[in-house]
Amino acid sequence: MVLYFALGAFAGLRAGSDELSKLRWSDVHFDEKTIVVPAAIAKTDKRFIPLIDSLNAWLTIYLERCGRLQSRYIITLPYGTLRKARRKIFDLVSPGQSWIPAGLRHSFASAMINSGKGIDATCLALGYHGNPKMLWDHYYLATSKEQAEAYWNIFP
Repeated sequence: MVLYFALGAFAGLRAGSDELSKLRWSDVHFDEKTIVVPAAIAKTDKRFIPLIDSLNAWLTIYLERCGRLQSRYIITLPYGTLRKARRKIFDLVSPGQSWIPAGLRHSFASAMINSGKGIDATCLALGYHGNPKMLWDHYYLATSKEQAEAYWNIFP
């Protein structure tokens, strides 16, 4: 589940889609600090997502603890099992609250726009081809600059 949360929160990958379930370790380019989401699994088109330091740390610590890769896919849980585990974790974290699977992606978008990475970089990372004004209107004022910068500093 750590990888699920890390990739959703710090790469903006769509939960419940092929973006998470079919992303391979070979799509993570540690040297170039980039995650390539192939067009075959992306909702829109091939995407290049910056591998930020906090996500790099989460992925690296996972690999160090697991030793060698057990699978070519990063997320190996079947979607139904993943959904149940996610619900259980959300219920433990905030009982009685409602969470949406896209919440991690939305948090990523708010943090990107508000931490100085800008609307263009956010559109590219999200694979968003619509009017950037919509992203700006929904995410720019949702998070303060201080909160956005703190978000990127969530390390293991």
